[in-house]
Amino acid sequence: MRYSEPDMANYTWICAERDTHEPINTLAEMRRAGGYETSLGLFFNGVAIGTGSYSHVNWRKKWIATESVSLNKKYRRKGHGIPLYRALIAQAILMGATRLYSSDALNKFSRRMWREKLPKAGFNVQSESMCEKPCRHCRHGRYYIDLTSL
Repeated sequence: MRYSEPDMANYTWICAERDTHEPINTLAEMRRAGGYETSLGLFFNGVAIGTGSYSHVNWRKKWIATESVSLNKKYRRKGHGIPLYRALIAQAILMGATRLYSSDALNKFSRRMWREKLPKAGFNVQSESMCEKPCRHCRHGRYYIDLTSL
């Protein structure tokens, strides 16, 4: 685990292939598993509190994206969101990814996490438009963190 901030002391996680539960430690293993079936489970004091998944964006450039990130209902609004993303980021670094993207379809909570909370937590979050021309109500924006600078 690369991050050793005090707020991560009670958290652990595991990254595995969704169907067979084989551990995933590298992008090559993620690719062999199909690229869409990699999940990360987050635990707080040994209790499962949330999950997130990875999908590939570009194998050659080693870019991956987060998908379906969520906390179990009774652990929401208790400060576990940032540790969940810290675990996703740390695992992406351990697997050898160079860039971590947000999902294509962000709800208002995930969008706020990428736009406001992750930058406050010290991550250099960049935005990227997926439209040819920007529009006021565009929901096709995407965010990413360059993992090589961490």
